[in-house]
Amino acid sequence: VENYLRGMGEIRDPGWPAAALGAQAVAARTYAVRAIRAGSTLCPDDRCQVYLGVTAEYPAMNRAVAATAGQVLLYGGSLAQTVYSASGGGVSASPEEGFGDSDTAYPYLRVAPYPTADPQPWTLRSSLTEMAGRFGYRGAVTDSTVSRAGPSGRALEVTFQGESGPLAVDIHRFSSELNLRSTLFTLRVERPPPPPVAGSQSADGFRQVQIASPPPAVVLYGEPPAGRRGPWIVLAFLALLGGGAAAHRARRSLPAPGKEG
Repeated sequence: VENYLRGMGEIRDPGWPAAALGAQAVAARTYAVRAIRAGSTLCPDDRCQVYLGVTAEYPAMNRAVAATAGQVLLYGGSLAQTVYSASGGGVSASPEEGFGDSDTAYPYLRVAPYPTADPQPWTLRSSLTEMAGRFGYRGAVTDSTVSRAGPSGRALEVTFQGESGPLAVDIHRFSSELNLRSTLFTLRVERPPPPPVAGSQSADGFRQVQIASPPPAVVLYGEPPAGRRGPWIVLAFLALLGGGAAAHRARRSLPAPGKEG
């Protein structure tokens, strides 16, 4: 495990404070050991933790790994779920927002704001009819709203309204289908202005012809989870363990990955 941590690619900036590098080492070690003991696959990319190998090692991170050797985060005597990301749009997510689990599943993972100068806003635009159709809505669609949100402001449910009545879509299905970068967004339905009226002159007088207008569009304005990495990432994670949550740090001998069940 210690060799694995030295070759990780989660932090590529040796200028990070030693405390931040140490916190990252503890979080990454806990994540890895938890996955190994559960018999899960520890993938080498950002679906799990980025691992680049020996060529990614550098002295500052090696010192952080050595200084925290064997240290993991425990909660209630068990390895904590030490999830983290490069960016969360300025506020961390609750377990329900992040995984769909009840907030009681991981009570130490709490919503906490943190400063970031790099939120990297994103925008997605789609026809209201097309978007609703992707979730099986039948008939004319008139509106769409975030019908339920979590404590951080992330959407938990999006509802479409129209002639077939309401259709509520769970945010995890909504996000997966649209390949969203985050569930922290503002949803707006933009309606085009009234269409112009064209006129034509005939023997019977003036006849008006209504020109069809484009359908309403849904626009999502959000903050992506992939921003510039900086010391606030790990510090934000550690903030989740504070505020009364009984998180514990322990030193223990950890076997090599190949020897874990």
